[in-house]
Amino acid sequence: MLKNIPLETFKFLFFLIYSPRVKLCIIKMKGNISPPIGNRITAVLFGIREELLNNSNKLKEVLIDALKKENFNILGTVSHKFKPQGYSIVVLLSESHASIHTYPEYNSLAFDLYSCRGPKDGRKTYNLLVNHLKPKKIDFKEEHVKVKP
Repeated sequence: MLKNIPLETFKFLFFLIYSPRVKLCIIKMKGNISPPIGNRITAVLFGIREELLNNSNKLKEVLIDALKKENFNILGTVSHKFKPQGYSIVVLLSESHASIHTYPEYNSLAFDLYSCRGPKDGRKTYNLLVNHLKPKKIDFKEEHVKVKP
């Protein structure tokens, strides 16, 4: 399964998965240390039109635009379009990460965003994504993550 993934993509995903971002979110932002509480938003959006879920260029554009509107600092992206359908994108942020994985066969999409900028962060990005995709049902979870004992 991994044989078709470019080496740079694999390295990026390995870094993202195994980086200590949640335990030690010490990215400096505007000269200050990150707050001791991060925010994780996860959601599954159901009932999205299949043509939206199969439009990888539009999904990437919508996610990047939403992140920029919330003033996230984008460091890079990795994406993959699956055969016969499905799409994943991971966006590395200086504040951590955001990701989308689509399930066109079920008209659904999984979204994940973690930010070390503090509680409530990421909500604007999430709301912009929801407003664009117009799901019929949402399973939403938000968790404040303490990174300081």
